[in-house]
Amino acid sequence: MKKQDAAVLVALGIGLAIVMPFHVITAHFARRPVLDETLVSVFISAALAALPFLTLAGKMLYDKVTWVIGVALIVPAWVFLLYTAVSYQLNGDTSGVGGEALIILVWPILVTIICVRVARWRSQ
Repeated sequence: MKKQDAAVLVALGIGLAIVMPFHVITAHFARRPVLDETLVSVFISAALAALPFLTLAGKMLYDKVTWVIGVALIVPAWVFLLYTAVSYQLNGDTSGVGGEALIILVWPILVTIICVRVARWRSQ
């Protein structure tokens, strides 16, 4: 297996490892089955969480420190979204998460830019 292929698999694994706990916990607090949601949304969310790492793999930037920095930057956004989603459920508001979900769409792009720059800086 080529190094780039392995890095892509690791990137996808990171995305799933970040997103699956979010979906399991929110399903628990919403009192619905974990697989009640379409799996498409889980995989789209995982791909968004994995975006920085997929980009690093695509650019063949394998610096482990950069990947750890990426995880350290992505995880807090998902923790914040989890906190918000659980808060909605505990307060009886079942409307779902509001504008906070926008973080999950924008933040991975910013983290990708940061990670690519850090990886290139570290490789010089």
